[in-house]
Amino acid sequence: MARETRALQRRRKIRAAPDLLRLVLGYSQWDWSLQQLGAWATAMQVSAGSMSNTALQARLRQSRPWLSDLVGRLLKNVQAAPTQTGVQLRLIDASVICQPGSQGTDWWVHLSWNAGKLSLDGIALTDAHGGETLARHARQAGDIGVGDRGTHTGRGWARGWGKAPS
Repeated sequence: MARETRALQRRRKIRAAPDLLRLVLGYSQWDWSLQQLGAWATAMQVSAGSMSNTALQARLRQSRPWLSDLVGRLLKNVQAAPTQTGVQLRLIDASVICQPGSQGTDWWVHLSWNAGKLSLDGIALTDAHGGETLARHARQAGDIGVGDRGTHTGRGWARGWGKAPS
């Protein structure tokens, strides 16, 4: 799948998909520079020799479609629980994503999780100005929305989450 999505085209320094996944997960977990990540990859034998910052950055960027497919396939395998007719419990929240060395929020990931179907039914990525709000997720009849205090803004309530849909 890594080859199909072109995440792993030339296998010089990173030879296999599991090594690329370790590199991506390492980069997403630690607040390291690309230089530190490259040193770790060499020491842990994730890469066959040292890689330039530019090469590491290119590999990480090329892996986005592959990672999206991986997550999609994993979520398809989740078995849905039987739901009550007409009622959907939706858990709504957002998380910030910060680049290494960032001084604040760089992006927001907004999710709506349908607890009855055990699946995501809404996802959005916004810049630093796209704060939390229920308004990002359309409400259907029978929806019960659960969010933290950040999602309960006036705009979200005005879009129909504060009253029964007509």
